[in-house]
Amino acid sequence: MATIRVCAERTVEAPAGAVYGYIADMRGHHPHFLPPAFSDFLVESGGVGEGTITRFTVTAGGRTRQYRMKVAEPEPGRILTESDTGSSLVTKTTVTPRGQHVPRADLHDLGRRGRDRRLL
Repeated sequence: MATIRVCAERTVEAPAGAVYGYIADMRGHHPHFLPPAFSDFLVESGGVGEGTITRFTVTAGGRTRQYRMKVAEPEPGRILTESDTGSSLVTKTTVTPRGQHVPRADLHDLGRRGRDRRLL
């Protein structure tokens, strides 16, 4: 099956470090900006950045699926990935700073069947 890439961008008027910090903080901040399709969000281990393991349920299109994601930081402070331990789904978040603010935060999923997940 071919991989489909879905991208979304958003301008965030905040310091790049703060935006990345909110995205990487799986305990304190990340669960608060997930869309309603996400439920039962739980941090199994870690909590901030690299090595964190999360579990949650997504209901969309009449289907419900559980995910168990492992967080990696290929470029700490700039790129964070969440990889589903049970499939090929990978969510990649890139924060691209310009000056003191983030003019562009690339928030998108890469993975099986191109399912998009809105992060901000």
